[in-house]
Amino acid sequence: LYELTSPFDILSFKPLNFFEKIKLVSLLLKMKTINNLEKYDNITAKEWIINNSDKGVYEKFFKPLIKAKYGSFIETVSAAWFISRIKTRSERSLSGENLGYLNGGFDVFIEKLANRISQMGGKLLTNSDVRAINIKNNNVEEIIFIKDGKTKKIKPEYVISTLHIPILLEICNGLPKEYKLNLEKIKY
Repeated sequence: LYELTSPFDILSFKPLNFFEKIKLVSLLLKMKTINNLEKYDNITAKEWIINNSDKGVYEKFFKPLIKAKYGSFIETVSAAWFISRIKTRSERSLSGENLGYLNGGFDVFIEKLANRISQMGGKLLTNSDVRAINIKNNNVEEIIFIKDGKTKKIKPEYVISTLHIPILLEICNGLPKEYKLNLEKIKY
């Protein structure tokens, strides 16, 4: 593990040699000047980093970070996303990043959201294993789930999913063909 909260941390990053550190700093400064990201949408982060610094900077510094976030999709991460993300994270003082966190963590946010949903008449079912979302005539007819070892069904008014798209497609029955095809195109 390496601390990377200040410019001094980056300059003392041991895996990079002196020349790679210069190329890294040069690349970071170059990113600060880029405002129009559209032309970087069709270039991979890997290609852009190597072409604008060198392979060592990519392999030793950026590849592990991108791989940790995107796993097997590492080769498809766009330079536009990469530049945008690095620009945002590099807007820091000499003492390091200035990040904001929710007081009490995300639990506070989730609890308030759950309370508001309940106040509006919604019902949250936690610790439930959704097995199927059955759709008929473009409407969700029922959700089949397991709670406390028992199979149950509900008819929801709305469904919001944050599932990995292939998993969502596995449990959805009766999705309109065109909608399903559009979902399959999304790289999650």
